Amino acid sequence: MSPLVRQKTADSVAEHITAQLLDGTLRGGDRLEVEAIAAELGVSRAPVREALVQLERDGLVTQGFHRRAFVAQFDAATVSQAFELYALLNGWASAQAAALHDEKTLEVLVAATAKIAAAKTAPSMEQHTRTFRRAVNVSVAGPHLRALLRSFSGLIPTASRLAMPSILEEVRQDFLSELEAHKAGDGILAAKIAATQGRRIGQQAVVVLQNRGVLSETPSSSRWAQELTADQLLAAMADLA
Repeated sequence: MSPLVRQKTADSVAEHITAQLLDGTLRGGDRLEVEAIAAELGVSRAPVREALVQLERDGLVTQGFHRRAFVAQFDAATVSQAFELYALLNGWASAQAAALHDEKTLEVLVAATAKIAAAKTAPSMEQHTRTFRRAVNVSVAGPHLRALLRSFSGLIPTASRLAMPSILEEVRQDFLSELEAHKAGDGILAAKIAATQGRRIGQQAVVVLQNRGVLSETPSSSRWAQELTADQLLAAMADLA
């Protein structure tokens, strides 16, 4: 493994650890040695410790006495619930942004969507979808929502990259449709599309990880995620608006 370049930071370290979890290199209960990770990636111990705190918020790491860190129990329900919560937050933000109908935000969304429409590869698509989603969230997010969204910095982006290649066209269409909802100022439709898309990516991530042998069970323990329909989620979000 070559050292991480200057973009390293805790986010990059967190994504590296998460990638090892998602490819089966790390398993639940494995010890995470700060000094070993820092040496492998060519970074100081500080960003590694910060990454472990991030991953603990993400439910992927547990830390005990003397800062001993271990990989937490990792199963299909972990992945499913993370995407369900992320989808709900994105749906809420999209509803607010569409209703706000800010012209500068719309300009960014139009530009990002044009690049999404033209993207030929999953990495390119993912880059531009993140630009779109970031613009929506920044336009309406206060400090609490920003903090919540940052707590998904490990699992969500890494698992999304695994899922993206097999659902590229569906995701592309989601963003094209969501842009039209933002142009129309239709917060309900924008929220439904954003929340449904988050679920779609999460479900596909579980499938990919099961096919790889990293996950063996279905996310049955996340009962609330299965019982709530997209419309019920929207009704809950409308009550919060």
